[in-house]
Amino acid sequence: MTETTEALDPNEERALLRDHLKAFLDPERLQLMGVLADGEHSLVALTERFGLRVQRQIEHFSRLNLLKSVQRNGVPHYSLNKRALLDLNKRLFGGARAASQRVLEGSAAWERQVLRNFFEGERLKTIPSQRKQFLVVLKWMAARFSPNERYPERMVNEIIARHHPDYATFRRALVDEGLMTRQEGIYWLVVPEKPSTFER
Repeated sequence: MTETTEALDPNEERALLRDHLKAFLDPERLQLMGVLADGEHSLVALTERFGLRVQRQIEHFSRLNLLKSVQRNGVPHYSLNKRALLDLNKRLFGGARAASQRVLEGSAAWERQVLRNFFEGERLKTIPSQRKQFLVVLKWMAARFSPNERYPERMVNEIIARHHPDYATFRRALVDEGLMTRQEGIYWLVVPEKPSTFER
């Protein structure tokens, strides 16, 4: 069963963020949270470690629902409310992650549409005049090359010419845009840390 978190309106979200930031920006409260992150501790042990002021910190965190408490032999014991912390993370940052994912998905869909517009099969019908569209086509061209091979200029020309006759424009652009490296007439791909594929 998947849990859902009720969305907050902007004012509630700002108030929630403000209250929790106040809690986490206090050095003593951070120390207390660090200790409780290691597991359950009794009020006696916490008082011995932090002094009587720890009770005020516990009250503050309890109001924010960030602590769990249980009585053991009449002595309060406290631990972090991990479920509440996860819920807080979803409330504060879930929307941003979702928006970021939508941007990425929208970008990929747009790139596929550009490729559909400019290609007929494997042949490029015309070179895009807009830089953003040209870069999409250029990355597609770069994906025609293997990242583990070295190519003489003649072979680079032949591979590009399979898709468009103006191989010189694309060969220069592949180097200028940092997608390929050239040295003494030999070309090879610049492999990013997280390679991406460009498919139609």
